[in-house]
Amino acid sequence: SLEFYGEVLGMKLLSIQPVKQYGFVLYFLAFTDESPPNPEDLYAVENREWCWQRPYTTLELQHVLGRRGSLRNAGEAQSGLDSIVVQVGEDALWQRLRDGGVLQEDSEKRPFVVDPDGLKVVVERIYTI
Repeated sequence: SLEFYGEVLGMKLLSIQPVKQYGFVLYFLAFTDESPPNPEDLYAVENREWCWQRPYTTLELQHVLGRRGSLRNAGEAQSGLDSIVVQVGEDALWQRLRDGGVLQEDSEKRPFVVDPDGLKVVVERIYTI
């Protein structure tokens, strides 16, 4: 999933936070050109504190250590997670997603991609004037 969000969607990995006592690792990503205070060590505590103070939204991915399998979307007859939504303002990224044949369209005519775990990621385009 990290490769997907980084290489396909163009998000930047800002911080990695192992939470060993609970058996998981948190990865924080965002659409940004900013670099954390210690870009050479994404595990550094100063990166964690910096990340939490960003004025933009970050995506938190949680990897539960030792767990096999993947997250799957709930079917239409089930309740549960349907999708997440990201807003994209960068023309080059939008063009790459569209031209690369990665974008699909759901029943509501919303463009989306599917991450490696089967999660639908709705991609909203932001137009700036």
